[in-house]
Amino acid sequence: MAEYYSLDRLLRYKVPYRLIIGERSNGKTYAVKMQCYKHYRMTGKKFVYIRKRRDSISRKEMRKLWADVNEDYILDDLHDTIKYTPDSGFYYENENERITVGYALSLEDYESKKGIPFNDVDIIFFDEFIEQRGDLEDEWRRFINLVSTIRRKRDDVEIYLVANTITRYSTYFDNFGIDIKRLKQGEISYIKHELGVELAIEYCRSLNKSKGSLKADKYFGFDHSPVSKMIMYGEWDYDVVNVKEVDGIGWKSERRLIPMYVTALGEVYEMSEYVSPNPIVFVRKVNTQNGVVKPYIKYNLSYDNSMALVTNVKGKIARVPQYGRVNDLLPKDVTEFWRMLLLCIDAKRVVFDTMGTGSDFVRIAREMK
Repeated sequence: MAEYYSLDRLLRYKVPYRLIIGERSNGKTYAVKMQCYKHYRMTGKKFVYIRKRRDSISRKEMRKLWADVNEDYILDDLHDTIKYTPDSGFYYENENERITVGYALSLEDYESKKGIPFNDVDIIFFDEFIEQRGDLEDEWRRFINLVSTIRRKRDDVEIYLVANTITRYSTYFDNFGIDIKRLKQGEISYIKHELGVELAIEYCRSLNKSKGSLKADKYFGFDHSPVSKMIMYGEWDYDVVNVKEVDGIGWKSERRLIPMYVTALGEVYEMSEYVSPNPIVFVRKVNTQNGVVKPYIKYNLSYDNSMALVTNVKGKIARVPQYGRVNDLLPKDVTEFWRMLLLCIDAKRVVFDTMGTGSDFVRIAREMK
């Protein structure tokens, strides 16, 4: 029998927030569904299943959600299966009545749920909190408000967030205070905020790695596919980006350095332009000495305020102005370059030093526009 993810280790952490990330189809969602169901059977308390978008909780999708658990466990336990309608939520039936065990909500519709009492809910299960489509506008505010609506000052609500390792850039990592670069596969990290929040995040060990070797797969075992490595081994998914040249123009060409850096997750990105009627942008990660940069750097476009930059000219320290969004507060030449950069990204006329740099930078650039 195949070995799948188990919640046993994570449940040892008595915290309100538990996050689980890892490879696709390793049993993360199944394990939390089982936790929701067993908790209901033991206490009579219900759960709320959350997705970002309303199209993810359609009647069609929610009717399929419990199919695997119904077949493996619930049918024998209840002599019925868990079904779904928007009005009744997740339910089963006995001889006399229809019994609701949980509800499905989307962050897109959280405003409409503010007046609804959820006093019978003990578990919040946010599935696929990281999506390839990215975050919603004001997503963190939507999530926290929905948690507030469901919790209603109770201290017995457990919250699970589950996702595949699609991207390292997520509002949840930022707001939960998770340094994604420090997470190690197979380990659980505990975080406590000064104002009281405690959480644990498990970066699942891969079911397809054994003693340092990688299991082969005849459907997904492509040697150089980041998507396959995310699906099979839980590695971070990198989009396929160009790391060589455009129109025969590569890193050895004459390029104009752009007088600003982009910073994110404590890393610094340098941008340069091959000046031509058909422009090409080059992007690479650079190291700075404790955030000290050369005087020609005039602006720090910061994704997450994770790194302040300064210049040091003959011992005189000056802070590089920091902006979190590209807008008209910046000089016209900066906003024009950024517009050109985004056009080059869409036209695939950007060269990166590594695939990881490219995948991360594209995500950052599109969120900062």
